[in-house]
Amino acid sequence: MMCYSDRQLMVIGVVASVFAAAAVAPLMLRNSKKGPVFHSRPEFVYELRGDVPGGGFYFFSRKQTLGELLQACGGSTPEGRYGAVAAVPVKNGNRVIFSREVRFGEMDARARLNFFLPIKVNSATAEDLMCIPGIGKKTARKIIHYRQQRGSIASLNDLTAVNGIGKKRLASLRPYLTVGESK
Repeated sequence: MMCYSDRQLMVIGVVASVFAAAAVAPLMLRNSKKGPVFHSRPEFVYELRGDVPGGGFYFFSRKQTLGELLQACGGSTPEGRYGAVAAVPVKNGNRVIFSREVRFGEMDARARLNFFLPIKVNSATAEDLMCIPGIGKKTARKIIHYRQQRGSIASLNDLTAVNGIGKKRLASLRPYLTVGESK
């Protein structure tokens, strides 16, 4: 085991910083000519799984049909195995599993939140709700309890009736929750 003095560690840190800056500077200069390097959030996100060569997450600027998604992940053409349903539009944030049959479902809560897609407050589990910044175990349980008592939540404004969620807290939760369908 090697031991370094404080002075040696400081020198190593300075040298590492200089090398890191030298490696990053050309990238920053190259990108600065093109303008800032900011990427907007993807408009439409789909999770494709099953009997396809390229399973994973796919991003599009418009809503996709099942056939378009199948082609995107390297599956057969729409005239192939799933030809009868190739023209079916697929909702944003859906998981599509290609096997003998095509199965649809929502991406899990963590994936949806990673791609800036809200989760449905009426079907979210306590674990799903706890993925949202500002919602812990107690608040998640209170929301589930409130939802069970009412049958469903018609508007996100209804959440202010949950103990501990006021207007200010609700405002911070809005980007992460929805009561309706996504695009």
